[in-house]
Amino acid sequence: MSFYWVLLKKAPFLSSKWRKTLEIFSTKNLDINAKEDVFLLPHSSGTSGFPKSVMLTHFNMSSNAMQFLQPGGTNHQIATTNYQDTYICLLPFFHTYGVTLLMNTGFQTGAKLVTLPQFEVQSYLKSIDDHKPTAMHVVPPLATLLAQHPALKVESFSQTHTIFCGAAPMSVQTSVKLIERLNNPNLSLQEGYGLSETSPGVLMAPLGNTRLGSCGAPISRSKAKVINHEISDQALGPYQHGELYVSGPQVMKGYLNNPKATNEIIDEDGWVRTGDVAYYDDDGNFYIVDRLKELIKVKGLQVAPAELENILNSHPAVAEAAVIGIPDVQAGELPRAYVVRKPGMASVSDAEIQAFVDSKVSSHKQIKGGIEFRSAIPKNNMGKILRRELRVEYANNQQQ
Repeated sequence: MSFYWVLLKKAPFLSSKWRKTLEIFSTKNLDINAKEDVFLLPHSSGTSGFPKSVMLTHFNMSSNAMQFLQPGGTNHQIATTNYQDTYICLLPFFHTYGVTLLMNTGFQTGAKLVTLPQFEVQSYLKSIDDHKPTAMHVVPPLATLLAQHPALKVESFSQTHTIFCGAAPMSVQTSVKLIERLNNPNLSLQEGYGLSETSPGVLMAPLGNTRLGSCGAPISRSKAKVINHEISDQALGPYQHGELYVSGPQVMKGYLNNPKATNEIIDEDGWVRTGDVAYYDDDGNFYIVDRLKELIKVKGLQVAPAELENILNSHPAVAEAAVIGIPDVQAGELPRAYVVRKPGMASVSDAEIQAFVDSKVSSHKQIKGGIEFRSAIPKNNMGKILRRELRVEYANNQQQ
């Protein structure tokens, strides 16, 4: 895989030291060990713990870019004299999602990359209208925006062949709303799965995917399995919930200066313990249930926060929601919900929402830890809910 870097010679804003560095390296052949030398040092998302520095080598990153361009990967099109893909690049290039799926694959295919300096709704929608993207790369909050924002012009997606969503699971409700709103029979909605530790991609839903909620099957040269996390060497069959393990050439070299954490996540055979609870169907399509560390245990029974969040988000008065487990003497833990109401829905009570959820779940999944209304749900820069912050907030409030 070749990357071509263009250095702008007329750039008066460059410092003299940086200019000198460019002069040295523009005339020097670098001796790079692709499998050992680090290309990128991103940080893990830190949704359930402290972020760690991830060592991704040249081999890791180039492998993943090529994997996405193979059958079973993304629908990126190679540029020709008559065609060029166009991407709206809102996702940050310091995140592996942006580096691999936008920058690296974009360079490889000859795509037009339209970069935005920051997120602002009107400029984002205007860039879509002005440039008519052929492929969109989004995270769940952006997918929700596209599905609901009144200023969005559906005709701006007339040339869009693919919308790819990653970084966090997208609810089935959002998928349905997005498909119905854009109403384009030639458009494919793809979901994928990955981690910073895997450069990031591992799983990808096929083009024309009809299994909404699935993040698909392993991409080229990748493997995935579901393990009973209580008996670590027992592989599980279809529809059985366990911890997702993945492997492939895109797996990181390790965590920087942290061999202990590296050995905890990568086993002796090179499999990555993702920390995510998942299952797969009879056709080998995988579904993410939740983070293993964030499962709520009610009287010994497991409750996935994401399941309750999806139900809450389907309520007509709820804009978004988050669920955590709180300590309880009798049950061990109880689900507790944090809810943002939609504009004009302030009169909807916690009792109404509680009854709505209770009617759809078994007794141990009911939100008996209470519902708290708030103005926003804490998230990281890729849209993942930071339940850890809510747990800390709850604990601090109990001590007051």
